[in-house]
Amino acid sequence: MPAQSVPDCEGVAPLEPLWGRSRSTPTAPWSAWTLVSPWSCPQDVLPAFTAEDFRRLPLTPAQVTIQPAAATVLINIPTITMATAAQQNLAADLLGYAVEVQATATSYSWDYGDGSAPLVTTSPGRPYPDHDVHHSYGDTGTYAITLTTTWSGQYRLAGTTTWQDIDGTATTATTTPPITAVERRSTLVAEACTSADC
Repeated sequence: MPAQSVPDCEGVAPLEPLWGRSRSTPTAPWSAWTLVSPWSCPQDVLPAFTAEDFRRLPLTPAQVTIQPAAATVLINIPTITMATAAQQNLAADLLGYAVEVQATATSYSWDYGDGSAPLVTTSPGRPYPDHDVHHSYGDTGTYAITLTTTWSGQYRLAGTTTWQDIDGTATTATTTPPITAVERRSTLVAEACTSADC
């Protein structure tokens, strides 16, 4: 039988060749040995890490920061929102194979709780004065902001260096404590306003 080269498996032990033979009945003679699979690397036969597998992982939801950092905001004034969604690295078992999974936030959907259409961005948001994710409430009321973060993923056999893309995404949701949108009116006065009636 011809010699077979042993592959370099990025520091992981390669899988030895698999040989097999068969016979048609319990009393029939065995066939000659045949090569079922040659030398191979575990990562080459690694099953696909599916979107369903990805969605079962305990991804940590993004954190939400609001400016101004108060329970009360003003209507018709931008309320600035920002997400903190660090890249996540997790360990998982894939049909007996130890794998590493990397999750990266790719988009953010902001539901500001007032019936307006969600704001979908690829930016996690920046603080004032360079803010790029914000919303102005048109009516007074109490609202909770819900952020849905979409994550893409990659996986690899533990101990190797080559990442493979996961075909699909996962989402997490974060809901803030309620905030109250109020209206403030400005009034011109002739002198300093120090009474409660101002």
